[in-house]
Parts: sequence; C-alpha cells; structure tokens
Amino acid sequence: MSGDAEQEFFSDGVTEDIITDLGRVSALSVVSRNAAFTLKGKTIAAAQLAREQKVSHILEGSVRKSGNRVRITAQLVEAASDAQIWAERFDRTLDNIFAIQDDIARAIVGALKVKLAPNESRTFEGRGTTSAEAYELFLMARDFRRTGSDRLTPAIIRICRKVVEADPGFADAWALMSFAESEVSQRGVAGYSNEGARAAAERAIAADPNNADAHAALAETIIRGPSMDWNAGRASADTALRLAPHCYEAHLAAGNGGISQRDYAAAIRHYERAIEIDPEAVRPVGMVVQAYQGIGDMENANAASRRVMALCETVLAREPDHSTALGFFVSALAELGEVERAREWTRRALLLDPDNSRLHYNIACAMARLNDAEAAADLLEGIIDKVSTGWLLWIDQDNDFDQIREHPRFLALMEKSRARLAGTNPPSHER
Repeated sequence: MSGDAEQEFFSDGVTEDIITDLGRVSALSVVSRNAAFTLKGKTIAAAQLAREQKVSHILEGSVRKSGNRVRITAQLVEAASDAQIWAERFDRTLDNIFAIQDDIARAIVGALKVKLAPNESRTFEGRGTTSAEAYELFLMARDFRRTGSDRLTPAIIRICRKVVEADPGFADAWALMSFAESEVSQRGVAGYSNEGARAAAERAIAADPNNADAHAALAETIIRGPSMDWNAGRASADTALRLAPHCYEAHLAAGNGGISQRDYAAAIRHYERAIEIDPEAVRPVGMVVQAYQGIGDMENANAASRRVMALCETVLAREPDHSTALGFFVSALAELGEVERAREWTRRALLLDPDNSRLHYNIACAMARLNDAEAAADLLEGIIDKVSTGWLLWIDQDNDFDQIREHPRFLALMEKSRARLAGTNPPSHER
C-alpha cells in the first residue's frame, strides 16, 4: 500500500526481497513471488489459502511509504487455526529499510522455531547496498524490466547508472544495467554497445562473485554479442544456475543458447523453468513455441501459442505498445492459423513501434511461418544493416525461416548478411 500509486514498485520490491530472504533458508519452503503476488489485495480465509497453496503458515502485511518514512506491518498466521503467532509494526526512516527486512525474516525464523544451517548463519546479512537512495531507484528499474516494453530499456540503463553512482559496489544494479544494454545494443540502438554491457556484467561479478544474476548477465552479453558464441557463454550460465537454481535470467540465457545451437530439448527445459519462476514474463513464453516447433511437437507448440495469446492479450490491454508482446502475439496468431488477424495486428504493431528492430524481426518470423517470404523479406530488409553482427548469425540459424530459405529474396538477404559479417568494420551503433 502507498499513498502514491506510483510508489507501488517500492512496496512490491520490499515484499519480493522478504520472499527472497525467507527462500534462502533451507528449512523453509516458500511459495514463489508470482504465487504470492496473485493474492495481493485479496481477502482469503487462512484455511482456504492453506489448501490452495499447500502451506502451513501465512505471512501477510503491508508496506506504506511517504517521503523518507516507511511503515511496514507484518503478521505470521498459523493457517490451520487462523491463530496469530507473531506480529509487529515498524515505523522507521527509509535508511532503516534493510534492517526492517532483516528483522522480519529473523522474526519469522524464530517464530517457526526453524534452525538455520551452519552456512546460513549470515543469511540476512550482506545486502547488495546500504544506500536507501540506490535501493529505491534499483527497485524502480527492476520493476520496469519485469513489466515494461522495450521503450523503457534506455530508462532502465539511465536509472542504473544513477544507482551505481550512489553505490559503485551494488552488484544487482550493474547486472540489471548489463541485461538492458545487452538488449538495446543487439537491436542496434545508437549509443549502446555489447562491450558496455559486458563491462557492466564484469563489474557486477567483481562486486559480488556469488551473485547469480551477474554471471547470467555475462552469459547474456556473450550470446547476444558479435560472435553469438553459446559455448563461450555456457560456463557463465552454469555458474549462475549453480549459485541459484531458480535464477530466471540464467534459464532464459540457457534457453536462448539452446535455440542458437538447435538443441531444442535443452531450450524447452530452460524456457519452461523460466516460465515456472516468472509466469508473467513474455519472452520465455514466446520463445518456447519455437523450441517445440524445432522438435516437431506441434501439439505442444499450439498449446504454447495459446498460452502466448492469453498472456499477451493481458499485457497489451495494460500497455498497448508493448513491443515484445506485440511480436509474440502476431507469431501466435500465425501459428494458430489466424492469418487475417495476424496481418491486422502486424499493421497495428508497426504503427505503434515503427523503429523497433526486434519487433520487425519477430513479425518477419511470423510471416515466414505463414510462408509469406515477400512480407518477411520486406521486414528484414529494414533491419539487416542495423542489428548486431551476432544477430546476423542468429538469422542464419533461426528455424523460423527454414520454410523460406530458398526464396530468392531471402537468399539475397543472407548474401548481404554474410558480406557484412565478413567485413572488418564494427556496426555503427557500437562504441
């Protein structure tokens, strides 16, 4: 809760961090962020909640922020009896936000009479930052990455730069900046580079070698980079998953690596795990369709396409120009045979976001699936000189284009792509 609706990212962020803290305790089984957030703002009887979520205890409360003051209330309820076994209210300044989170997590562990494992004695210490300013800005940027369209990516980078100015040792902020810059540099947005993304990932690892997102960010820079070398990026993704098996970004990177190697079974495994971790994330939901197509499992490909449609309809109702959702929505329509609707949404998408190379590319994939080589070539011609050289390698391996690879216009585009790959000059957007 907040007196200012625009501050909801803060209360959500604090809630998510408390969930993460409790999830680090091996003796506790904690429902995922997404499972918990579906219950936000709802009044449900404890016994019903216990049955639906298969839990013994419920932690509920509120976060209210006003200026530099924050109030957090929390209570722990035994689900079967609906009995309160712990409750507290914290009225502090924003500078105390980390201590409040630690106090809540420790209180829950104590109330449940849970014993920490020897290696968990410092579980609630060593926050990524001690700067309240850096933390609040980071929560904003993280919320933008989770929910926003590509148009917000440059803003994420700007915010993260401000965060690391306030705290140069904040590994999470460096990693988030790397993910964002890796993405925009790949699609050829001026002023950003894969080198910059890699430098940010390396700063994140230097700040905290045990930060899973930092290693996942490095893997992502490699798979999105000029060589698109998944074999070189695999070690970083594996390190991230060893540090945190539930790391969404690492599973997403590994899924992308599977697609690039045409190892579709691995891609499916990692994308589906990413979807379990964050069911509201559009990218793995959209990409796993291609992996099912790659192994010829059309039944699951169609089921996955219906899942894409349902999610993208929800996202686009909230944010009509969400380019990732637009691209995958058109692809799903094409996959399910809704040809005219796919073309109608193509016109709408290109009107809403006409300069987005990734959107053009994803729609070109959909047109290729419809065996419309001319439409696919029209879209690819507009981006072939803009996107990163790594992306050109991706086009050459992308199974979405297998149906039109022998078409004269596609062959001409691939010839142009190979000529650019053979050149020595870097793309104009790289610095």
